[in-house]
Amino acid sequence: DPEGVDECSHHLFGSEDELTLEDDDYVSMTAGDNFNRIQVTRLLTAAFYLKHGLSQTGLSDFLEILNITSELYDDRELRSPYMFMKKYGFLKGWLKRIFPCTTCSVPLLNDDTGFPLEIQPCGHKYSKETSDNCYTLLLPIDEQIKFYLRYHGIQRKHSSASPDNDETKGDVFTGDRYKQYVMDGLIDDHTVTLQINTDGAQKFKSSKYSFWPFMGIINETSYKTRRSNIIL
Repeated sequence: DPEGVDECSHHLFGSEDELTLEDDDYVSMTAGDNFNRIQVTRLLTAAFYLKHGLSQTGLSDFLEILNITSELYDDRELRSPYMFMKKYGFLKGWLKRIFPCTTCSVPLLNDDTGFPLEIQPCGHKYSKETSDNCYTLLLPIDEQIKFYLRYHGIQRKHSSASPDNDETKGDVFTGDRYKQYVMDGLIDDHTVTLQINTDGAQKFKSSKYSFWPFMGIINETSYKTRRSNIIL
């Protein structure tokens, strides 16, 4: 009942004497929680913007509602569409779907909606209802690399790599091929190398479709950074 809840909350939070944290510790903890909340709000806003394809006006109205209800006016990135797009606008980059002809495997020509034309140069017809839904999705690699360089740069981890260093032991920098490329001058302080990998995963257990992402992993950085900045 309400009285029981009130009594319980009084025992938990009702007395200032029961607060064991020092004032500075409490303020620090609160500030940390607020920072995490802002970070999550930024990411959710970016996801909402991308999913629903908001216009400039729609994004402005959404940020206005968000700021009023969450009191985040002090956050620079959520203050206006301009500041938001300055940080996250690159995410709405150029995406292209390439559909293969189910008869001859030739790439089909798409219309303005991003789907193939009904009549194709190869002489075969495309029907959205009956044709195979498989396609290749191209993402803007240059934008992903620009984002990485903007926030991380090139970290010369291989310059201090040695077989006795636990942080680099077994890493790509200790490999004979990589070290040979460095000695031959093919890799220097202005070079970025990638590990290319692809692996398939089913969309659903009962589905006949699967994902086959091509992933590029930047070598010239720490293990943690490279794993959190995989290029697709």
